[in-house]
Amino acid sequence: MRNLLITTLLLICGCALQAQDLTVSEKLVERFTGPFHLRFILQPLMAIIFGIKDGRMDASLKKPPYILNIILGKERRRDILKHGLRSIAKVLAMGIVLDAIVQIYLFHGLFIMGAVMVGAVLIALPYALARGISNRLSKRLSQ
Repeated sequence: MRNLLITTLLLICGCALQAQDLTVSEKLVERFTGPFHLRFILQPLMAIIFGIKDGRMDASLKKPPYILNIILGKERRRDILKHGLRSIAKVLAMGIVLDAIVQIYLFHGLFIMGAVMVGAVLIALPYALARGISNRLSKRLSQ
């Protein structure tokens, strides 16, 4: 399971980027195995909690699932994305700052793009998936 998660993150973040001596992929592996690795569980868990809360609210308002609504709701896409970002902004910022701290501790330097990518993958992806799934489940359970 851990290897699958690492591989998925590497594919999303792109292994071709270079940052000093180590590539992004090597830095990601060090982040998983080094200190502060518990955040790889806690940050997505927080995002999932917010996603479930918003997905249940969407279901009560009879809105379509989140990702589907982003893809198909062209006239309101900006509003939908703004609401999602507002909902996870604090958790996303915390994830980016925490990754920056880990970078300074592990690599004695700061690579902003890496911090943003890891923060986004750990927060935005679980949030969007949890919001859509909880919306569908809430609608099915209420019928």
